[in-house]
Amino acid sequence: SAEILQQIARGLEVSAESLYVRAGIQLMLHQLTPLKRALELPRANLFIADDVGLGKTIEAGLVLQELLLRNQVELVVIVAPASVCGQWQREMATRFGLHFEIYSRAFVQRRRQDRGFSVNPWLTHARFIISYQTLRRPEYEAPLSAMLAEGERKTLLILDEAHTAAPASGSAYSVPSDITRTIAQLAPRFDHRLFLSATPHNGHSSSFSTLLSLLDRQRFTRGVKASPRALEQVMVRRLKSDLRALDHAHGFPEREVVAMTLTARDSPELTLARLLADYTSAAAATARSGKDRLVFINLQKRLLSSVHAFARTL
Repeated sequence: SAEILQQIARGLEVSAESLYVRAGIQLMLHQLTPLKRALELPRANLFIADDVGLGKTIEAGLVLQELLLRNQVELVVIVAPASVCGQWQREMATRFGLHFEIYSRAFVQRRRQDRGFSVNPWLTHARFIISYQTLRRPEYEAPLSAMLAEGERKTLLILDEAHTAAPASGSAYSVPSDITRTIAQLAPRFDHRLFLSATPHNGHSSSFSTLLSLLDRQRFTRGVKASPRALEQVMVRRLKSDLRALDHAHGFPEREVVAMTLTARDSPELTLARLLADYTSAAAATARSGKDRLVFINLQKRLLSSVHAFARTL
């Protein structure tokens, strides 16, 4: 109710308006914890690493909305996998009433047609969503770097699936990817940073420390294992099992794993997988380069998704 939200707002020292979101969102108490943690930090450099389904998008939206109400943010850039950019745009519009432009080639062309070829498209709006694949291209990253270098605007960077920016190498000193280098160049120029990932750690401490250094250079150093105390200050991590015991977490039923015996007659995927494996093995003997094997790797990925996806790719 409105009275309860007013009490929560006073307890968190946030604006009550930030809790009155649009589209009738049913807020859960655990979703307010990242908001409280972000506002306790000098800068909202926070890693939201909640389990899948706990509402990381809503949690990030609450932090964003409060920073906007406090006039601490003017420019917002959300970086996400290409497959969910449209979903982010819809979520921000329907749940928080915030319009985001998806930064793409088509968007750049429209802006240049309307305002001239020399215009910096990043200066034509205040809220953007861009994919990792697009951001790492120099023709899109360079104008953003030039604008951020001026330092005239209050800025917020949100990385969805933030583990994408972490090096995949497990060596003692991880070798950064193109995306890692791009984020490493841009992230320090933002005033506030929110990283979102349900799987923040890939099993290699060097890779994880690199990801944390992108979030906060003052607390974390690439190649140096993060201390639990420093990690606790910037990370919010809850699993569904952690919340299930709480009264307000009754909406997360416990998962039951049931073993089933399948045969080729019951599941055509099994037959397809065997045939694809045989075909891949035969092709590997004649493949001359990694490019030749790429098509078979993609077919295997599509088959793991669905038979329909496999058929369309084939």
